[in-house]
Amino acid sequence: MKRYGNLYSKIYDMENLKLAHKNARKDKLFYKEVQMVDANEDYYLEQIQDILKNKTYSLTPNDYTMFKKNDKGKVREIYKLDYFPHRIIQHALMNQIQDILLNTFVDNTFSSIPERGIHLCLQKLDKDLRSCPEETKYYKEVILSDKNKRNNEKST
Repeated sequence: MKRYGNLYSKIYDMENLKLAHKNARKDKLFYKEVQMVDANEDYYLEQIQDILKNKTYSLTPNDYTMFKKNDKGKVREIYKLDYFPHRIIQHALMNQIQDILLNTFVDNTFSSIPERGIHLCLQKLDKDLRSCPEETKYYKEVILSDKNKRNNEKST
């Protein structure tokens, strides 16, 4: 794997931290912590910058808040980090390493990747199934069988 240097200073660069805050706050404008950081953005981002520069950032199990969420009948345990400083730091890190990581994934990786959602996956699968009909005969049978099974379960 290729080595990438000088990433750490890019993570705590103020422009990167501002972008990280902008990305982390999407759809969370009603959170009190987001409003707190918004009210004095430079102060809080400078605090994060100092934490990262001085390498004093740490994350412990106590930093997570756990709550349960009922998701279509299945109860899930959700572990959530505080917005400040943790989520901003996560976004700052991802801003710098996302392209590096995405370039290591195979072309058939779609889940949770920007501009590579389920529709692109379906298009690629459809193209592959059509391009080699003899080689994909088994896959078509499995897909149809699974689809029929799901339809039968819905009707009962």
